[in-house]
Amino acid sequence: MRGSRSVATIVLALGLAGAASGCDAVNEATNAANSVGNAANKVQLCIDAVKLMGFTPDLSNPQAAVDDAHKKAEEMTKLAEQAGDTTLKQALTDASTQLSSVTLSDLDPTSAATWLQQKLDKLNALNSACAS
Repeated sequence: MRGSRSVATIVLALGLAGAASGCDAVNEATNAANSVGNAANKVQLCIDAVKLMGFTPDLSNPQAAVDDAHKKAEEMTKLAEQAGDTTLKQALTDASTQLSSVTLSDLDPTSAATWLQQKLDKLNALNSACAS
């Protein structure tokens, strides 16, 4: 009886060891899948963000351009909320802030070039965050 108990204990221990190594394999596979999912999510966020920042405001209709920039800022904020990567999240937040802060005076003929350069700078920062 005692011998069969020892054998049962060994078999149970081997089974637990096998289950543990199986769990490790499952965990590794899950981590790999999550990494791929995170990368795909980052790529999609970047595509959406570049589209938003790539818009050209209609300077012949400054009010519509301001409204459009503010709308895109809201969308950019939503993208930032989804970003897991802190560098990307910061770039999205900065871009959103830049878009949401535009005013009519920023788009008058004497100031538009400055605002457009700032917008381009945020787009470049976003591209850098997406590339990292």
